[in-house]
Amino acid sequence: MCDGKRGSARVPSWRDNSPAVSLRRLVAHHIQCHPEIFTTAVLDGKTSSEYCQWIEDPQKWGGGIELSILAEHFQCQIAAIDVQTLRPYISGSDESNSRICFVLFNGVHYDAISFATLDNARLTGADAVNSENADVTMVGAEDRENAMEMAVDLAQQLQRSGSFTDLKKDFKVQCLQCYEKFQGRSECVAHAQESGHNQFGEYNGM
Repeated sequence: MCDGKRGSARVPSWRDNSPAVSLRRLVAHHIQCHPEIFTTAVLDGKTSSEYCQWIEDPQKWGGGIELSILAEHFQCQIAAIDVQTLRPYISGSDESNSRICFVLFNGVHYDAISFATLDNARLTGADAVNSENADVTMVGAEDRENAMEMAVDLAQQLQRSGSFTDLKKDFKVQCLQCYEKFQGRSECVAHAQESGHNQFGEYNGM
């Protein structure tokens, strides 16, 4: 997203030369270079070396720490919009003229938002898929307010459909990709990390 590559131009995340692997290494290096900032308390109880080993594992997912480091590295802001609350949490410089990109947080997983250009928005089917390389993921100050409104509107649509997971309670959740059912945060996150699935929905019943 921040590197401007997406669609067919992006190397699959499981390859050693993928942006995902590079970004994990970048985060680990940044943490190692700033021990005065990234203490055990900041790193969720892990030492610097433990956390770096953890984040370089492709089965693990980052969060706020990683977003703040990437925002600094790419000299932009990253707005993470919580689907449950619709609140945007912004990492990076608070300068209003900063470039900004957006991700949605569904309680378990982050998904990047891209904006189709007017021409791309008119395309359908295979043409729309092939046009992904021209979609916009980073916007400037002049488009910031409009992009934020669209991102929050998208989050609101997902909220209405129940496409989020409330990790603050002992919830029952079903994976919408393999339909396996889980109880509570630990089971849900473990399944997501093991399977790579990231679409969940809460349910009532057995």
